[in-house]
Amino acid sequence: MPFLLHQFERLWYWVQQGGNSNIILVGITAAYSFLTLRMMQATNAQARAMAMPSVSLSILHAENEDFIYVKNTGSQSLVFLEVLLKCYTHRKDPKLLVDDQFGFINAVLAGGASSNIRYDFTAQRREHNIQMSDCSIIASITVSDLPRTVTARYSFPVTYGAVTCQLGKGWGYRFRCLGRELYWRRNRVTHRFLDLVGWLKSLDRR
Repeated sequence: MPFLLHQFERLWYWVQQGGNSNIILVGITAAYSFLTLRMMQATNAQARAMAMPSVSLSILHAENEDFIYVKNTGSQSLVFLEVLLKCYTHRKDPKLLVDDQFGFINAVLAGGASSNIRYDFTAQRREHNIQMSDCSIIASITVSDLPRTVTARYSFPVTYGAVTCQLGKGWGYRFRCLGRELYWRRNRVTHRFLDLVGWLKSLDRR
């Protein structure tokens, strides 16, 4: 006990000397800032986990039609950012058939609701002389919550029968969004140019 008391007195004497107390104050402030940062990160992670969209995917076969069945298994509404269907062929000269569902972009699916996304590769398979038995369908769906703070990409390879999830948009999605934006801008400029040409022709007729 006297030894501990002696060591405490030495520590107290050291604290009282010059700027030693400032060093301790800086250390306490740094520790407090670190703990506060960790608490903020934990809170943000918990909020993102609660807002993360939850989706289940499956394949439905009907007469002459095939569907991707999408169900929002969460309680909050979600937004479709991308619905991409791919068909990989198992041949010596493999082909990749892609069906980009533009109509589902920005579509909202309420909590607990479901939707059927029809896909049809018949024309593309006939063009390349591919049988349906040679194809493997992969559905890739990128969804987000309504404020678009949390994004998740779900993939469903039919041959595996398991749904995988990856947080974030990914560079592939970002490049495809850039390509769609350029495509839409080109179409808008083309339509405006055609409208201008039509208006000028109408003036000439007058």
